[in-house]
This record gives sequence, structure tokens and C-alpha cells, in this order.
Amino acid sequence: MTCYNTGKRSRLIYAVREYRGRKSQPKDIGKTELELGRCLRLPQEGPCECDLYLTCAKFVTTPHYAPRLRERLCTEQQLVTDAESRGWDREVQRHQRIISLLDDLGEPHAEL
Repeated sequence: MTCYNTGKRSRLIYAVREYRGRKSQPKDIGKTELELGRCLRLPQEGPCECDLYLTCAKFVTTPHYAPRLRERLCTEQQLVTDAESRGWDREVQRHQRIISLLDDLGEPHAEL
């Protein structure tokens, strides 16, 4: 941002700078390690809810987490059955997210 006064030289008040981190900081300082992946949300954006809602746009998982995803699949299938019996369609979609994550990774899974 610059300041202009009539008849005077312009002055720089605010310069935009990009934070690139320190040499001693780990490179994944902006990533939060979760049980089933990582959240790419910056600390300024507030608390992460990716672990509760795996549909967050900033939630990322890799093949490294596939064994954990397969373990969690059994629990999620039980929750899907319960949600279907109660007529909770949104909960059914949320609990089936594990299957779509495994499909995206190209990892095998056994549906119950």
C-alpha cells in the first residue's frame, strides 16, 4: 500500500510479503497430522474438523494411511447400518466416505 500526498513523494506504507518459513522449521509446519490423513488448513483458519467430517476440502490422505482406513471401515459399516435403520441419509453418506477415500487411492476394500 502506498500513500500519496499532493506535491510530495509517494511513500510505501505496507509491503506484501510471503512467509516461506525458517530453515530450522519442518516443511510440513502448516499440515496437521490426523488419524486417517492430513489437514492442509492453516492455523489462521481456525480449528480443524477434518477428523470428524472427512469431506473437508483440505483433508488429504495417502496410501500410507490405507491400513488405518481399512480398519476404520468395519466401524463405519456398522454406523451406516444403524443410520439406514433410523432413516438418516446424510449420516449414511458421511460414513460411506471411507469407501470413497479407499477408491480414490486405488486400494482394495471389502464391503460388508
